[in-house]
Amino acid sequence: MLLYAYPLISASFCCTFSRQMREKLLTNKELIAEIRAAIKRAGSQKAFIEQLGNPFSEQYLSDVLNGRRDPGQAILDAIGYTKEVRYRKGN
Repeated sequence: MLLYAYPLISASFCCTFSRQMREKLLTNKELIAEIRAAIKRAGSQKAFIEQLGNPFSEQYLSDVLNGRRDPGQAILDAIGYTKEVRYRKGN
């Protein structure tokens, strides 16, 4: 394992940097891939929904998978993610 030292970086920056490295932010495309993987593990869309206690319809899940709707909290909870919105000022 290689370790790198950055002596000019403050301790607070290092803490922030290491925290960001632990948290993986996903694009919508990557999140959909995670949902599809969870569905595959369950065996089908219907089985995935049933494992969650039927909190939404198959049509809703289909809409999410096809980009027509954003995934809701029940889906995010099922795959272990939370929604985080970020805004960045452009030049």
